[in-house]
Amino acid sequence: RLQQDPSFAHRVEMASAEPELLVAVDRPRRRATLTINRAKSLGSLSRVVFESLVGALEELGADSGISCIILASAGKAFSSGNAVLGNELPPDALAREAIAAMERCPVPIVVAVQGFAYTGALEVLAAADFVVAAATAYFQDTHAVLGLVPTWGGNSNLPHKIGLLRAKDLAFTCRRVSAQEALAWGLVSRVVPEAQLLDEAHAIADAIAVLSRDSVAKQKLMMTQASKRALGEALERNVREHPGHADDMVDRLKALRSRGKKGAASEKAEGSPQRSKL
Repeated sequence: RLQQDPSFAHRVEMASAEPELLVAVDRPRRRATLTINRAKSLGSLSRVVFESLVGALEELGADSGISCIILASAGKAFSSGNAVLGNELPPDALAREAIAAMERCPVPIVVAVQGFAYTGALEVLAAADFVVAAATAYFQDTHAVLGLVPTWGGNSNLPHKIGLLRAKDLAFTCRRVSAQEALAWGLVSRVVPEAQLLDEAHAIADAIAVLSRDSVAKQKLMMTQASKRALGEALERNVREHPGHADDMVDRLKALRSRGKKGAASEKAEGSPQRSKL
């Protein structure tokens, strides 16, 4: 449920009867779910969606009580891509800012894909930390069908993510790529039956929630930085800027040692010979 305060999440929910991005915060489970609410246009990516996404990611990323964000979409498809019809077309700079906001968000972002992800949606997926796809989902880059050229970073990010030849296969043939093939390519992290899609996304979020938020955030930052730089420079930067521990390392090690001592004491007690009664 949304928190009843003047936060961004609450403002988005109250802004209109049909917000284009739904924000739900589950504090006990330390996760938030952002849902693209444009089922009638098959999840097309509008100016409002991107504006809302940037604001939500900035606020949720700064919330120490949130360890993972799930990005989903209402309706039968994740996204038909750029909202090229009507007057909802997002400025390229705004779309790039939303994608950059996904990359710099300190907590992992899990994207759940049902139906299909077209064109501009692929550029969004390239910025995700996990992509869970329904077994029936497929992926397709239709830029060349429409006479368009990617302007949100896809021509740079997708080759880095799945390899140059596979990115060319996507872009130059505009063929449909199944969820299983996308998994083999590295475009998708996991493939599950459609009925289990959100359950799998929740399972990933639950696994992340018990970990050190600071450790995960620092590792995500290092990986993102490394992906944008040459390997040698990235390794040097990691040595220079990252001390090798999270802010909560001491507390976590104490808890681990405490559990170890209790376990050892329990094993010793169980292994002790019992005195027989006279």
